[in-house]
Amino acid sequence: MTHAPFRVLVYPYRRLAGGGLQYALFRRRGLRRWHGISGPSKGDEIPLEAARREAYEEANIPFDRKIVQLSTVVPVPISFLRKSRAYEKLSESDLYVIPQYCFGLSAPNSRIAPRRDDVEFRWVSYEAAQSMIQFQANRIAFWELHARLTERGARGLGVHGLQDMV
Repeated sequence: MTHAPFRVLVYPYRRLAGGGLQYALFRRRGLRRWHGISGPSKGDEIPLEAARREAYEEANIPFDRKIVQLSTVVPVPISFLRKSRAYEKLSESDLYVIPQYCFGLSAPNSRIAPRRDDVEFRWVSYEAAQSMIQFQANRIAFWELHARLTERGARGLGVHGLQDMV
């Protein structure tokens, strides 16, 4: 039995010696849009398995890294995915939206190495990432990850970077 289709979004992070955090963002050369690692489910995968696989396939991050599953689940319209071969058959179905499950993935000593020549990445601060991530729902997932990692909780972190989202 195969599962319903879904996507995953993964933000790699690392803690700095002084206690700060950095996050890896990716983009295709020539495009302005920065994002986390993302991709479709395959076969009977559960979201956690898909997140680990995508992080390995896209950035060479080992499967054994600590992963943080976020509460944020982003609805993605099928029409956004029409060009992807993974979703060709869905565009002909009655399905209009699929869920995108969000994660953080520790990559402290990993040498992130995008597997495609046309992809670049940067380690950036929370503040820089909030201004670089284009989609509102993805910024909310990123905000949740940062709140969890800084252990400030949803109320203690404030709304820095979220003012325009709610």
